Amino acid sequence: MTRREKNAPEIGTDGALRENDSEERLKLQEEVHRLSEELGIPVDEAARIIYEEKGMRYPVKTKVIGAITDLSPGMRNVSLRARIVSVQKVERSSKDPYFRGYIGDSSGEIRYTAWEDLDLQVNTPVFLQNVLIREWNGKPEVVLNDQSFITVIEDLEGLLPRIDNSVPSALTELNGHSRDIDIEVRIIEARETMVTSRGKEKEIVKGIVADRTGRMEFTCWGPVDIKVGGCYRIIGGYVKEFRGVLNLNLSPGSIFDPLPDPRLPPMDELIRPEESRMVNLLSGKFSGPVSIRGVVLSIRNGSGLFQRCVECGRRMDKGICTVHGKVASEWDLGFKGILDDGSATAFIKGDRNIVEKLLNKTIEEVTEEVKENLDPDTVLIQMEDMLKGRPVTVTADPSLDEYGVILDLSDISLGWDVEQMEREIISMLGVMV
Repeated sequence: MTRREKNAPEIGTDGALRENDSEERLKLQEEVHRLSEELGIPVDEAARIIYEEKGMRYPVKTKVIGAITDLSPGMRNVSLRARIVSVQKVERSSKDPYFRGYIGDSSGEIRYTAWEDLDLQVNTPVFLQNVLIREWNGKPEVVLNDQSFITVIEDLEGLLPRIDNSVPSALTELNGHSRDIDIEVRIIEARETMVTSRGKEKEIVKGIVADRTGRMEFTCWGPVDIKVGGCYRIIGGYVKEFRGVLNLNLSPGSIFDPLPDPRLPPMDELIRPEESRMVNLLSGKFSGPVSIRGVVLSIRNGSGLFQRCVECGRRMDKGICTVHGKVASEWDLGFKGILDDGSATAFIKGDRNIVEKLLNKTIEEVTEEVKENLDPDTVLIQMEDMLKGRPVTVTADPSLDEYGVILDLSDISLGWDVEQMEREIISMLGVMV
């Protein structure tokens, strides 16, 4: 029982308030009616006096709201059933901490703020009484103050996102405005990591999910029990977009319902890069790595061997870091260029692994060669001779900025797959006929 429950009116199974038929409540009612008759005052006023004398909060009459989606800013003295989706403690330097998070039912989720510790766990079903609804960032928010009552209940009916009557969305159907998502996916990658939020470390899970239509990165803001390679129906959360890349944001309160393995294609099929054209990427909807054939138009300055600051990892200019000044450095390799596939161009970039593969040399061998030639542009010249004006096939993760498509390379190979091109030409001719 929470600290607030002891003063809260009893809750019926239907979520409505009803009188407690206990002996203590009957005695309380008798006292109220006796005082009302003695003083000639309304029963409500007599009840307030009795409650105050006994150090109890007087139960305010509230309107029971059936669904979270029916809430709107400006509502007061309302009550509702909900499920605790997330709880976050917010520290304040000169004041007591407060708590915020999300509550949900089958209709959706809503943010809440509580000025006292609710002492509740995620997924706990509760009945909230005498709360008010205010506007926060253009959306309604539930506020629990010292006049609100919180009671733990057992019935979860209607408090979980609807599953039976809903149809899961495909990943390619989601966009930067998608909310209360419902998808069936396989976990391609999942890794636990720690982030610092408001001066405190928090454990999160980052990774990649996939279905038949594509892939998407996800971030779960708290620990969650999932397995890499497993299939799940995920309900709850929202999608954010940054530079054309969509990211699925989840919480420990999101539903992760395990599915049988044959429900989705196997892992090796889902992680295979999707063949694409540059013009298709300009739409800004990316769902995983792509494979593109094109011609390298140019190799940009900054490619080749360079020094990196050991403190922050930034490139150094003439031995100077823009942040840390003249500090220790380490050698690194990088690649920047422009790729044209006939439909559009893109900026391509690769790390040390890409350059080592292209040159078929390790970074140690490259640095020795540069020292022998006394020419820091040795690597750049070699890469230009090898790539400029040549056909290549790249595998990359795309993103989009104000200048166009950026391809972050994970693989590059010289030449094109002739057999694949023949199959595509035959397919195109078949369509034309």
